[in-house]
Amino acid sequence: MHRVAVLWNPDNPTNAYQVELVLEAARGLGLELTALSVRLADIDNSFAALGERSLDGLVITDDSSLIPLIPRRIALTAERRLPAIYPFSDSVRRGGLMSYSANLFKLWQRAAG
Repeated sequence: MHRVAVLWNPDNPTNAYQVELVLEAARGLGLELTALSVRLADIDNSFAALGERSLDGLVITDDSSLIPLIPRRIALTAERRLPAIYPFSDSVRRGGLMSYSANLFKLWQRAAG
């Protein structure tokens, strides 16, 4: 794996910070990282831009406004045979390849305690 894209929402300040962290990690691993911004209205354009690049993988940030796009993102990455890591395990249950996140249910249980 050499070329990776990160899909993020530029309207979300938390996503900007996540992209900075991903960029830092990519540099440390010697990866070429492309940051692709996406908003609910232009998901198809963002994925068209993915198709124009020769990518080896995709990282998706955890923007809650993009949750309605989960099925579309999973379908588009599958169509392009692009391995993707999602922010929540729900995406994996819906057909995504993998996720890396905390167990939100367990966090909620602990918060209630």
